[in-house]
Amino acid sequence: MSVGLSTFANIGVRSRATQASSSAMAVFVGVCIASVVTLFERVWSQPVASLAAEWGLSGPGLKKVCRRLQIPVPPRGYWAKLKAGHREARPLP
Repeated sequence: MSVGLSTFANIGVRSRATQASSSAMAVFVGVCIASVVTLFERVWSQPVASLAAEWGLSGPGLKKVCRRLQIPVPPRGYWAKLKAGHREARPLP
C-alpha cells in the first residue's frame, strides 16, 4: 500500500518542511510516497525523534502520522533497553 501526499494532507499533518526550503520539501515528499511497510521498518530501525528530524517533522508529529496510519511505534525506553542489552519484542508489520 502506497501512502501519497494526499494521505498526509487528509489526516491533517503539516510539516516544518512546508515552510522551509524546497530541498526540505523534497525530503518530505519522499516520505509521503513511502509505503506503510517501509515506514514501519524505518520507525523500528531508529528512534522516532531522529527519524522525524531527518524528514523535517517533530517527533510527536511523526508519532501522530503513525498512529493515524495504524503503525505501532516503539514504546518509551525501547532504545535504552536495547542499548543495555535487553531483547525487546517487535510487533509484526
